[in-house]
This record gives sequence, C-alpha cells and structure tokens, in this order.
Amino acid sequence: MAPARGLGGLDAAALAGTPRGRLPAVCALSLQDLCLAIEAVEAEAGGGSAAGLTAANSVSASGQGDPATSAGRPPLPSASPPSTGPGADGSGTPAMGPGQPVDPVVCAAAAVVRLPALTERLLALLFHPSAPVCSPHAAAFASRALAFACAAPDDRAEVAHHLVATAALCHEAEAGVSREGVAGRLAMAASVFPCVAAGVLLWCRGFIASSTLTTGAVYRADAHAVVRLAAKVAELQPRLAPRALVVLRRALRVHRPGSAGLEANAVRQAALSAVVRIMATANSALLALEMLQAEISTHSLDAGLARSVVATVLEAASPDYTRGFVRSLLLLLQALAARGAHEALPHSARARAVAAARWAAKSLPGSGSPARWTQATVAVAHEVEAAYD
Repeated sequence: MAPARGLGGLDAAALAGTPRGRLPAVCALSLQDLCLAIEAVEAEAGGGSAAGLTAANSVSASGQGDPATSAGRPPLPSASPPSTGPGADGSGTPAMGPGQPVDPVVCAAAAVVRLPALTERLLALLFHPSAPVCSPHAAAFASRALAFACAAPDDRAEVAHHLVATAALCHEAEAGVSREGVAGRLAMAASVFPCVAAGVLLWCRGFIASSTLTTGAVYRADAHAVVRLAAKVAELQPRLAPRALVVLRRALRVHRPGSAGLEANAVRQAALSAVVRIMATANSALLALEMLQAEISTHSLDAGLARSVVATVLEAASPDYTRGFVRSLLLLLQALAARGAHEALPHSARARAVAAARWAAKSLPGSGSPARWTQATVAVAHEVEAAYD
C-alpha cells in the first residue's frame, strides 16, 4: 500500500471527523490510497461480494436505516468483507473469493470507505455549496469511493459518473436554480440513484441559507425552486424524505431583513406546504409532525403560519389514525394551544381536532400500548379536547 498522499491535506481520518486513534490505522490513507484499496478488494473478490448496506441505507438520515428497495430497484449491496471461513487450503484464512486470502489492510480500507461519517464527508466534498469546487482529480476519487460504498459492483461506474456530473450541475445552479430547466435536470439526476439524490439534498440544504440568496425577487424564485426540488426528491426517493425535511426546516428558519423578509415568509409558507406533501410519503408522517411541533413550540413560526399548517394537517389527516400518528398529532395541537394560537382556527379544523382527541381517549386504552404511554397520551387528548372544544 502506498504511503499517504493527501489532496490538499485531505485524508480519510479528516473526512470521517473521527480521531485517528479510534479508527484503524488505514484511516491515514488519502482518497487515492482508498481507491487503490478498492481496486485490490474488487480484484480479490472478482467484482465484489453481495452483502451489506443498500444505497438508500448508506445515505439515510441516521446513516444506517433498514434494508429496503428504493424506487423499485432491488437492494444495492456494498462490497462488505465476508465473515471468516475456511480458505481453499483449509487453513481457516478469510477469503474474499474462492481460495483468495484477504489482506487485512485491504479489508480495513474497505470498511473505512463504508463508514457513514466518511460517506457524508465525501458527499459534502462534492456537493456542499460552501465547499470549494473539487479538482477533477479529487472529484474522481471521491465519487469512486462513494460508488464503492453505496452501489452494486455492476452499477459503480455509472454511479460515479452520475455523482460527478450532478455535483457539477449543482455548482452551476448556484448562478440561478430557478432558471428554466435547472431544477428539472437536478430532479431527473436524483431519480436514478439514492446516493446522487442525497448529494442533491445536501446541496439544497446549504444553498437555501446561502448568502447568495439576499434580494427579493431573486431570493423568492430561487428559494421556491429549491423547496420544490427537495419535495420532488422526497417523492422520487421516499427513503430520503428525512433529508428533505432537513432542507425544509432550514427554509423555515431563514430570516431576511426588510423587503426580503416578506419574501422569506412566502418561502416559509411554501416550505410548510412541502412538509405536508412529504407527510404522505411512507414512514415520513411522524417525522414531519415532530418537526412541525418543534417549530411551533420554539416559536420559529409566527402564529399565522402555525395555524395555517395545523389546519392543513387536520384537513389531510384520516380518522383511521395509527397510535403513533395520533399521539404526534395531539402533541402538535397541544403546542399550538400552548401559544394561544388555536382560537382563530376555522371551526371545521377545531372540530377535527376535538374528534382526534376523543378518538384517542376512547381507542387507546386497551389497545395493547404500554400503560404509561397510553396514560400520557390520553392526558394530552383530554387537554386538547378541552382547549379546542
């Protein structure tokens, strides 16, 4: 293995954001060394081993996630080192392929490439607006390492190509993402591979609060375009909906002085509408409700916007609630009432709030939920019913 060669002082340990003492010694390798390790793993494995994380899992909000398909695609395996087993000679030496022993340093390098913290840093290297544009040399290494971590062997070259091309498109879009066709091209790029979609959302998150967006009409057009793009990516890649919600939360918290402040309010309204849209995405309703509750509780939203989004949620919610959903909905209603902002809600919205509270008080006891959880939720239901009735 070649000695460490940094790209502007950049190496795996720095990218992972972890002290070297807590990672294998191979973390001192540069991006180029990691790619050499990837070549060795692929050569010994005859193209890679089908096991481990999927692409969507590698870029999920938690960095881990559950094995699953994305956009109808089968799980994309990473090249995980196999478990120890007998080699061809019966010596018990671990093998990547038939009778091929594994170099421990190569295995360690492959494991480092797949560290969630490292994949996040590599995505930031390619996509974050505040990062300097990568040299072609660095971009090629970063995209190849990400493709190795997130894609099946047969897809890696295509994924690496998409990563570099989409990152370049994102940086071009900084001149005006609202220009005709720009957001559509980014959405199309995000539709193919989850790791590329994660890069697009990372760029959106940085761009929405960028100092580039400062003036009225330009701010409104570009910020609206980014909000719509984040919601579209969540629709195309449902398992990345938590990342899209992070983008929308950033949009809710952007404040601009003077006339631009009025434009920021319009953007926040658009972001709230996008959050409600994402609630329809599988497994994202609870995350969206929790985010809205936090924004209302901390007064990040003014009373008018808070009432508007709560009324929209109540209108969209089905009376056939799940236990987790109704608890999150009740906590959202409680947060609005605590601010005294619920009284101006339309009568129909207040009636729906009361109906949800009564459903919870009646249905949760005896539903098999933990007693303490049930008691706490029913107490909130009674409080909400009293406030909204």
